[in-house]
Amino acid sequence: MSDETQQRLAAPYVQQGIASAKAGNTTDARQQLAQAIALDPRCEQAWLWLSGLHADPEQRRSCLEQVLRINPQNAAAQRGLAMLGGANAQATPPARSIIRPLAGENDTLSARALDQAAAPEPPPVVAATVPTLSMPSIAQPDPTPAPVAAPTLILPSVAQADTPPYAQRAVDRAIRGLASHLEPDQICRTLCDEFGYSWQQAQEIVEYVQTHQHAAVARRQSPFMIIFGVAILLGGIALFFGCGYLLIRGYSGGYRMISLRGSSRLLSFVGTGFLMIIGGISGTIKAIRSAWK
Repeated sequence: MSDETQQRLAAPYVQQGIASAKAGNTTDARQQLAQAIALDPRCEQAWLWLSGLHADPEQRRSCLEQVLRINPQNAAAQRGLAMLGGANAQATPPARSIIRPLAGENDTLSARALDQAAAPEPPPVVAATVPTLSMPSIAQPDPTPAPVAAPTLILPSVAQADTPPYAQRAVDRAIRGLASHLEPDQICRTLCDEFGYSWQQAQEIVEYVQTHQHAAVARRQSPFMIIFGVAILLGGIALFFGCGYLLIRGYSGGYRMISLRGSSRLLSFVGTGFLMIIGGISGTIKAIRSAWK
């Protein structure tokens, strides 16, 4: 799934999480933001707001460090780490913290965010060297943010082992629906009912499948198309040779066994059988090629 699609799918959860955080519903806010991170692990805003919803300084530090890995120029994250006593609050190390993740690191980041959201909030521990922080001081974005630099952290596509991949399941459901020749509106309704997406999100998933997953749809249709093509081929062979045999037999032996009208019908059946043979062969070959792509 492309980065743009991941961002569109995660955006509603980010907005809902921010609204819940402003309303004081921290439990729902953590769940919404964690779901946004599961869909788009590079969502800078989700990590930033999630950092302000934890009372544990280490959890806050972990979220803020992830923000700086995505955007080293984020002023809000730098201020938050400075208040937490982080040594790297003003600038991130050039060669050690901004690195490409190893395989599976993205799964760990997303799963950790979901685990933090699901776990009960621990009692705050106030140490002499760690000041108590209010949520707006860290989570509230800078009113005049610096221009967003090109991300230096490249994360793989979302594929969590510990959390259900709702986006991929929805894509698979849309592929099955298109392979079954269902109408797009019917597929959107199914996605809304089964996965809780809004109508606009469901339409985006269907459009994504139609544009980028047409090969997967063709592969799901291939078995049926192969069977259908073979059936047409066998029917054409039976019609062609059966009617051809009757036509030849009627004109053999020096006498006529069929009338002129009957022979015309047999000739039309022979022609129909021949066309069915050609169509069956062509359709079967195309279906087999689609299955092998």
